[in-house]
Amino acid sequence: FNKVQWLMEHYDATTQDYEKYAIKLDENQYTRNLIKNSPYFTLMLLMWPANIASPVHDHGGSECWLRVVKGSLEERFYEKPDKESSPIQLRFSQVHKADAVCFINDEQGLHSISNPSDDEWSISLHCYVP
Repeated sequence: FNKVQWLMEHYDATTQDYEKYAIKLDENQYTRNLIKNSPYFTLMLLMWPANIASPVHDHGGSECWLRVVKGSLEERFYEKPDKESSPIQLRFSQVHKADAVCFINDEQGLHSISNPSDDEWSISLHCYVP
């Protein structure tokens, strides 16, 4: 945990370093661009159009570190419902600005990510283990 956290916090790539992975496919949904897939981790660069959100989701047993590379992202945390028919309850939300690193796994519940900007794209780097 600490090693991955440290690496994500000290990521110092320039725009040119990740530019070839910064593919924007659609202004109506976020785009996930694979950088590296190995038995130990998956590294992805996500492109977030203005006012676009991910669905509420868990991480299927993986741990996930997210670093905001450009712009800002809002993360909303939800309680896992007791039953499939139970409504999902928002616990809290927080905004992460450029260079912020956050972590989530399934023990923390569900979450969604969104770009709160009305006119700017945001970019995030995600490391999933395993």
